[in-house]
Amino acid sequence: ASGTRELQVYLQASDGGDASPAVPVSAPAGTWTQVTIPLADFGGINQIARLTIQDRTGAAQPTYYLDNLELTTPAPVSSEGEITIKLDTQPDANTNFVFKGDLGT
Repeated sequence: ASGTRELQVYLQASDGGDASPAVPVSAPAGTWTQVTIPLADFGGINQIARLTIQDRTGAAQPTYYLDNLELTTPAPVSSEGEITIKLDTQPDANTNFVFKGDLGT
C-alpha cells in the first residue's frame, strides 16, 4: 500500500457521551509509526469509556494495523532534591520564610 493514512482519534467518557476534540494522526503506509498523544490534547477528559480511531478524510481507507496501543501515566516529578536558599545577612535585612515538610533536622 502507498500513501498516508489520515486518521483521527477521540475519546468519550461514556458510551453515549460527548466526544473529546478529535486529534489528527497521519500514518505513512508501509512503515510502523509511533504516535504519542498527550491526554491534554483531548480537552481535559478524565474518564475514558471509549477510544475511537477513524478516517478523517471522508473516504474509505485501506487496511491499517495497530500494535501496542497503550494508555500511560507520565512519570511523577520527584519531590526530592537539594534546595539552595540564599540569605541576606545584612543587619537591616528583612527575611521571611515558610517551610513545609521535613527539612532533615
